[in-house]
Amino acid sequence: MSSTIKPSEALKVDPEFFRRRRESGENWVLRVPQPDGTWQEFEGVDWEIVSRFGKIENRVVATSAGELKYDRPIITMRPAAIAVLWGREPKDKGIKVALLTQECCTVPYPGFEGDSFAVVSMPMGFVEEGETGFAATKREVEEETGINEILRCIRPAHPFVNSATSFISNWAELHFIEVDLAKFGETTVAGEEQILGLEFVTIPELLSRIRRGKGAYGVFRDLTALGALMMFFAEFPGVWPR
Repeated sequence: MSSTIKPSEALKVDPEFFRRRRESGENWVLRVPQPDGTWQEFEGVDWEIVSRFGKIENRVVATSAGELKYDRPIITMRPAAIAVLWGREPKDKGIKVALLTQECCTVPYPGFEGDSFAVVSMPMGFVEEGETGFAATKREVEEETGINEILRCIRPAHPFVNSATSFISNWAELHFIEVDLAKFGETTVAGEEQILGLEFVTIPELLSRIRRGKGAYGVFRDLTALGALMMFFAEFPGVWPR
């Protein structure tokens, strides 16, 4: 099994590790612009970028035998919470799942022009100090959708999900939250946290949008949301179209 160590610890194991990799451009280098237009570079040293939401630091992957493999930045964020919001149609009791449309301006999507685009996601956010995962999930649902009442909440077995375990070291706690669609089925959202809208869709329509990947509703390729939906279908296999 492998683990990660600080660059300073890696240099104690192999003082030439970063020098050998520099020739092929494999090292991660932290570059800081200077007032004179030059860059100050930090390579093969311990560095961190920190905020109250977490930190990014340089680490070196090493095997259990002590062999150094490569360095890479690791993102350590605060614990997070994510919800799959769903309900039953008042008339036919058919299942509908909530899709949140949110503006994304940090990760350009191939084929899209401009600085931002709409991405389909789920209610999610950081767990505040002293909050439980369930309390954080309920709070994020209300903040991002306006829904402040739930019928029931199910926490799946091993509820923690991660969309990129190679780079991100935190996990989001997942809950399946059922709401009353007779009361909240027409909920719309505007302005809060770059939320563009909320829509409850049937399972066939949900699967169609996942298959198409993008449309007027936005890009449907957020792996955290898609993974959460896969766990939802595993928890409720009866909702899968037959």
